[in-house]
Amino acid sequence: MNKDRMCCVCRMRKDVSELIRIARHKDGEKPKQSVDIEKKVAGERGKKKVVKKEKLKEKDKYNYRYEIDVKGNANGRGCHLCADCIEKAIKTKALNRNFKTIVPDEVYINLAKHWYTVYTKK
Repeated sequence: MNKDRMCCVCRMRKDVSELIRIARHKDGEKPKQSVDIEKKVAGERGKKKVVKKEKLKEKDKYNYRYEIDVKGNANGRGCHLCADCIEKAIKTKALNRNFKTIVPDEVYINLAKHWYTVYTKK
């Protein structure tokens, strides 16, 4: 069985064994999904129109725990990176886009350390 995954930086499909997985676990309470703000605004011809609830752009970053998944079987949402794209992922903060949250800088530091220990010492 061929398990291909897509690198979240270069968008190339590669085998799972060639990619690094970063997993996000829920830790504690679930973050708020929306803000309870409803405004009633007078519309055309006396009709009232309701503005929908505004979505939060930044989820609470302290409710999640991130780790480099070496075995590839950790629970939670995952993101795959190829070894060539790790440096670009750190520069562009690609994990923020993939997880749709603000990933702490410690995760990027751990990713750089992991890359240095595994891929530069051969």
